[in-house]
Amino acid sequence: MTADPQVTEFRCPRCNAPVHIQHVEVFTTKLRVEVSRAGDVHTDDELRAGPSWYDPGLRIHLFCESEAKSCSGRSVLSIAEHKGQFIAKVGTDPGEKLTSITLNEARRQQRGEG
Repeated sequence: MTADPQVTEFRCPRCNAPVHIQHVEVFTTKLRVEVSRAGDVHTDDELRAGPSWYDPGLRIHLFCESEAKSCSGRSVLSIAEHKGQFIAKVGTDPGEKLTSITLNEARRQQRGEG
C-alpha cells in the first residue's frame, strides 16, 4: 500500500512527536473568529493577524503531545489563498504572512527537491 501524496502527518518541529490542536483562527475579509480547544469562541475585527494581507485564511495553532516530557514545541499551520494560489505552511511564527510559498513549492521542499 502506498502513502497518499495528498496527506501529510504533522509532527513537532523540535522532537518529532505528534501534535494536538490548541486553537483555530478563521479569517474572513471582515471578521476573525477564534475557537479554543475547549470550544470557547471569540470574534473581533483584528484582520491584520491573518495569514494573508488581503484574502481569507485560517491558522491552526498546534502543541506537542510530549510537552509534559520537557518539549515545549509549538507550531502553526497557516492556510491562505493568495493571487489564486492555495498556500499552506507549517511554521513557528504565528504572525507570518503567506505570500511567497505555494503548496507545490512546499511539497518540493518537503521531498528535498529545492
